[in-house]
Amino acid sequence: MILLSSSSAQAADVWNITEDTDIYSGFYDFINIYDTPPDNTTVNMYGGASDYITTYDESTLNFFGGQAEVGACDYSIINISGGTLNGAEAYNYGIVYFSGSAVSNRLISSDFGIINMTGGTVGRIGVGGSGVVNVYMGNITDKISAGGSSIINLYAYDFNYDPSGGIYDGGKITGYWILDDSYFDIDLYGSDTFSHIYVIPKLVSEAYVEIKPHTLNLKSKGKWLTCRIWLPEDCNVADIDVNSILLEDEVPAERVWLGDEFAVVKFRRAVVQEVLVEVETPGEVELVVSGELSDGTIFEGTDTIRVIDKGRRINNSPGRATRSIILKRE
Repeated sequence: MILLSSSSAQAADVWNITEDTDIYSGFYDFINIYDTPPDNTTVNMYGGASDYITTYDESTLNFFGGQAEVGACDYSIINISGGTLNGAEAYNYGIVYFSGSAVSNRLISSDFGIINMTGGTVGRIGVGGSGVVNVYMGNITDKISAGGSSIINLYAYDFNYDPSGGIYDGGKITGYWILDDSYFDIDLYGSDTFSHIYVIPKLVSEAYVEIKPHTLNLKSKGKWLTCRIWLPEDCNVADIDVNSILLEDEVPAERVWLGDEFAVVKFRRAVVQEVLVEVETPGEVELVVSGELSDGTIFEGTDTIRVIDKGRRINNSPGRATRSIILKRE
C-alpha cells in the first residue's frame, strides 16, 4: 500500500494509481485510479486535494475527506461520506454513493451511471442520457434537472408537486424522506424534469386482510366476495378512499363499510369469478386487494383462498391463510 505525504505530492501533476493507496495530504491536478485484476484497486482519501479524480474499470475510491471533483466510470465505485467536492459524476456504468457529512456543489449522472444519495448536502442534481439517481434522504439546496431517458427515484412519502412553484420553470416538489422522515422542498429546473421523477413509497407492515368465503366455487350463484382490512395503528381506517379499492387491480369494490378498527369491502362475486376462471388449475389462489388513503398512502394486502370448479373440492384442508398488508406511501 502507498501512503501519500505532502512532500511526495509535489512530484507530478498527474498521478496514475494502480495499487491500494491511502491519501492524507498534498495536491494533484489529476488522479486516475485503475483496476489491477484479479484484485480491485482501492484508494482511501482522508485529506489533500485534486482538481479531478477519475476511477476506471472496477476500482474503488473511498472519499472520507479532502477537496476534489470526482467521476466514476467503467463499473468503478466512488463512496463519498465526507469532504468537500466541486462535483461528483457517474457515467458509463460507474456508481457513486453519496452520504454522511459530504458536501458537493452538484451530483451528475449520465450514460447509464448511477448515483445513490443517502445523506449529505448537494447544491443541484442533474441527470441526462440514461443516468439514474436514487435519493433516500439528504439536503438538496438548489434544484433538480433531468432530460433524455434518465430516471430520478425519490424514496419519499406525503409527496406533492406544485407545477407553478419554485424559482425555475419546472415547479417544485415537497415531501418527507423515508430514511429519516425529514422534510424536503426542492425546485425543479426544466419543464420536462418532473416527468422523469418516480416516487418509491414507504413500506409499513403489520396489518391484515381476510377474504371470505375461504372456498370459492366457480359455478356458485353467490352474490358477494367479502374482504375485511385491518390497518396499522398509525393509519386511520376512515381515511380509506372507497373508490380506490380494487381486487387483483381490476375488480372494483361495490360496497364499503369503514369501521373504527377495520373496513369491510364487498366485491361482486360474478366479476371475481370471471377473473378466476382464467386459472388453469383450480386450487389455492392468492388474491391481492389494494387501495389508497386520503394522504396518498397506497395499501396492498393478500389472502389465499381455495378455488374449486363444478363443485369438486381440490383437497380436504380448510384453506385459510391471512397475509400481511404492505402499505406504500407516495
